[in-house]
Amino acid sequence: MGDGGELSSSSSTNDSSSSTTPLGQATGGQVQHKNNQNDNGKTDATNTGDENVVNENDDNDDDDVIGALQDSFGGDSKSLLFWALEASSPEALKEMRQNQENQKSDDASFTTAQQEQEARNRRAAEVRAFAKTVLKEQKTETDILREAVQALRNDTSDDDEKLVALGNIADLVRSYDHATDFIGATIAGVPDVVRATKCTNDDVSSAAVAAIAAGSGNQAEFVKAVLTADADFASHLVSLMEQPPASRQRRAVIALGHLVRTQAIGEVAVFAAHDGGDVARRAADALRSMVRQTSRDPRLAASALALCVDIVRLAGTQGKWAEALDASIQGAVDVGNGDVVEKALACVVATAPRRLDDSIMAWHKLGETIARTRDAILEMDDDDGTLAKLVDDAVHQARAVSRRDSTEL
Repeated sequence: MGDGGELSSSSSTNDSSSSTTPLGQATGGQVQHKNNQNDNGKTDATNTGDENVVNENDDNDDDDVIGALQDSFGGDSKSLLFWALEASSPEALKEMRQNQENQKSDDASFTTAQQEQEARNRRAAEVRAFAKTVLKEQKTETDILREAVQALRNDTSDDDEKLVALGNIADLVRSYDHATDFIGATIAGVPDVVRATKCTNDDVSSAAVAAIAAGSGNQAEFVKAVLTADADFASHLVSLMEQPPASRQRRAVIALGHLVRTQAIGEVAVFAAHDGGDVARRAADALRSMVRQTSRDPRLAASALALCVDIVRLAGTQGKWAEALDASIQGAVDVGNGDVVEKALACVVATAPRRLDDSIMAWHKLGETIARTRDAILEMDDDDGTLAKLVDDAVHQARAVSRRDSTEL
């Protein structure tokens, strides 16, 4: 009976242990022991006699656990439970966090790039709108010239408006094409500018003379238009040369020089036809007065000396040139102005052969002044030998006149 009792007990134990769930069969009883919990959620160790087995299997790799669970669900690797367990591994969680951070960074970069592109698009739209407005409102040079002439013709225009108008005209008529438009019937503005040169406001008058000088230096047709508007305009320019301000005097000299040098105008149209050459005489007197003031206003003297040669060449005017040129050369040397010296020496060479009204002593004195200042003059030379040659020629011409020997001329 004892043996039979032990056998019965043993058989009962085996029956009990073999009565397991399918999950228990898949894991060899291990999962049953791990999940045998009481109502309080704690593991009931009294139902297991092999806690050590469970503890030893706690060290199994995650892959073994996942493989067992995969088998228990019929090998469905897409099972929600399988995915959850797989995704909960430290490596998977780390990768997930890294992906989330990368996604945030990518999203931020995309947002920034998108904002920058939108800003560029807005800016481009603004520029296009501004360009359309500018092109719509932009005036052509012809429009500007036409408006300037209207300002001169308008009796309600003040002096400031006239100054702006004349400044625009002076800037534009330097161009041959714009000067042609200004002369033509489309604008026909030359008479208005000529009339402005006689304005009682010195600034307006000076600005008008500057506009005449700018246009007349460009083409003969402009000069013809000026003389057509006022046949005595050369005489008017000389009147402006005879009185300050100096800025207007200089502009009048330049304008008269353009009239004198322009092809098809020449001596007859500008000088001989006006008071029997009186314009040329008055011009020469005004120029000599400017030349004598070289030390005080070298710029004005330089412009005057350039015109002196043309006045003498074209009109053969008499006058005390030697005295004026002597003062000019001495003044230019004193202020160290090589440009004025060069123009004064050229004037000596041009005037001396004509044996004008100066006394023999005046020409002798001029020759001595040039010889005495020769070294100082040569120091202003630009190493091209121009001044050296002019000095020698001027001394020769001045001394030749003083000896009254025309055969040397």
